Amino acid sequence: MFILADIGWTFFVSLLTFLLVIVLSLIVLRGRQQSKSQEAAKLLLTEVALRDAEQARESSQLLYLSLVENLPVYLMRKDLSGRFTFANQAFCRLLNKSLDRIRGTTDFDHYPKELAEKYRRDDVQVVETGKLFKDVEENVDVTGCHYFEVLKTQVVNASGSVTGTQAIFWDVTDRKTAEIALREAKMAAEQANIAKSEFLANMSHEIRTPMNAIIGMTELVLETQLLSDQREYLVSVMEAGETLLTIINEILDFSKIEAGRMQLECQPFELREMLGSTLKSLGVRAFRKGIELIWQCQDDVPAWIVGDSTRLRQILFNLVGNAIKFTSQGEVLLSVRKLSENGSSTELEFLVIDTGIGIADSNYAKIFDAFQQADSSTTRRYGGTGLGLAISRRLAQLMSGDIEVESVLGKGSTFRFHAKFGQDASRSRNPVIDVAKLQDVSILVVDDNATNRKILVEVLTAWGLAVYAVDSGKAALDYLQSLLQESPSPSLPALLTDYNMPEMDGAMLCSKIRGDAQLADIKIIVLSSSVGVAQKEFGHLGIAAFLYKPVKQSELFNALVNSVDAFANAAQESNALLIPPSTDLESVRRLNVLLAEDGLANQKLAIGLLKRWGHSVTVVENGADAVEAWAAGDFDAILMDVQMPVMDGLEATQSIRSKEAGTSRHIPIIAVTAHAMAGDREKCLLAGMDGYVTKPFKKQALYDALRPLIQK
Repeated sequence: MFILADIGWTFFVSLLTFLLVIVLSLIVLRGRQQSKSQEAAKLLLTEVALRDAEQARESSQLLYLSLVENLPVYLMRKDLSGRFTFANQAFCRLLNKSLDRIRGTTDFDHYPKELAEKYRRDDVQVVETGKLFKDVEENVDVTGCHYFEVLKTQVVNASGSVTGTQAIFWDVTDRKTAEIALREAKMAAEQANIAKSEFLANMSHEIRTPMNAIIGMTELVLETQLLSDQREYLVSVMEAGETLLTIINEILDFSKIEAGRMQLECQPFELREMLGSTLKSLGVRAFRKGIELIWQCQDDVPAWIVGDSTRLRQILFNLVGNAIKFTSQGEVLLSVRKLSENGSSTELEFLVIDTGIGIADSNYAKIFDAFQQADSSTTRRYGGTGLGLAISRRLAQLMSGDIEVESVLGKGSTFRFHAKFGQDASRSRNPVIDVAKLQDVSILVVDDNATNRKILVEVLTAWGLAVYAVDSGKAALDYLQSLLQESPSPSLPALLTDYNMPEMDGAMLCSKIRGDAQLADIKIIVLSSSVGVAQKEFGHLGIAAFLYKPVKQSELFNALVNSVDAFANAAQESNALLIPPSTDLESVRRLNVLLAEDGLANQKLAIGLLKRWGHSVTVVENGADAVEAWAAGDFDAILMDVQMPVMDGLEATQSIRSKEAGTSRHIPIIAVTAHAMAGDREKCLLAGMDGYVTKPFKKQALYDALRPLIQK
């Protein structure tokens, strides 16, 4: 029984083991089947991925080829030996060969040797440096000259190794041709500009040289005894010469400004004296048109400012001159006021107000353009180059300012010009007369122009005088008679009267006053715009002073000081607005002058002026003779023309200075020349000259140049 039991248990264990083996086998078999399925799935995924990658690569390659083939540029690749490995269709068409015929060839198979060698050097440079190569290459063939812009880079494989070069280039012939044309046009323009400058310089010299004689000789003749009609003819010649000179100066100034060569000076000057001198030169024009020319400067405007007085004068001369030109009746007023001030600078505003023809709103901007006036008819009627306002505005802008205009057609215009100037701390402000010294002084002002009368009252009142003003000669006589009736021995005022008045002019008024025994002792000062004519009418009337309008404040004050005892006493303790007396030509130092000038007319003019001033003159006609005469003579100064035959003035000056080197000698040399372009003054000074006077020169300009020698 136990044996059976043992057999049963053994069988059971064996059966269980067998079943376990079967189960385990089934598990292993299933695992193997699953593994095979997974491997199969992996293989399938790999195949799909590879197929997708291939498709993507093909798509990318097709996209690349599509892009490369359709770009409007030429593209190709080469290996390290310089053989073509790829080229787009554009490049194939350029060489007129298929890709199969290009692949494996080099540049030497398609281009001239010089070009092929250059292309190979460029490829080697890109391979060695790894830098982007960029160039514009010129290619000449039977069809002409072509330009290509080229970009070259390395070709690098997946491992980072350089396998060759690739280049992309495109035709830029049109652009390059345009650049060449532009450059040539620029060069031509620069050459034309140089030629224009040289032409202007030569024309300036050629015109100024005879004009110097015309204006200078006319000026000399006008100082002699002449018949009235002769004087009138010569004055016309003088004015025509001055007009021509103004046109020349305007053209030269405009040329300088356009070239950016206009440089402003920065020197202190007395503003009121400059204003008075500028307007006085325009007074004759105003008088001939029968209009009043008036100016005023507010009390708070500095007496001295720092800037370019010449260019300021030029702006005001243009603005006031235009106002006179376009005004047929009424007045032209120049008014100056201060806009702002700080420690080192002041901004001033100059207003030029006229009662002329006016300007239409649509023409405001146009009048400041070069060679333009408000309309073409004004050019025919009034004349002018149309440059004055254009130049003035450019100069104003150089002075950190501008010019603006307001106008009513048919009623007049107002030009506003503002600019900044420096302040001269070493100069005092406007001196003021001690009112206490003049408190008993009274004056009667007679002027039919309300604006002029108002300004005279303001000026005289500011000086501390008791002022009474009337608008006619009759009103003046009535006022004086009323004073006589009030007191048997009245304190009569001084009389300041205009000459040009309706009904009763200044001469008639003075005659009536002198004809009345009770009024005969009145001190009379006459103001007149009638230059050279009216003064003769007062010779027998015993007037104290005769002043031409527009009168400078200093002239007016001097006249009052010299004519009224009370003013003279006040002047002993006041230096208000007094001008130093002009130099007495009889007491100046006599000079021995060497004149180097090849023009006969200019020789005569200079000799006439110098001898009139008491100087002796030796004349030579070229620079070489000037050097020889200087070495042999004993001269106090040399007046040296610049453009002369044999040796010009610059060479002559340099020769003299070189001979003076190492000695104590230094003769003053003054350039008197028609060279008036930008830089001409600097050239003269650089050559060793001490002064510079441009032709046609004014007597005063030449005298001022000699003044330091005369007063030594």
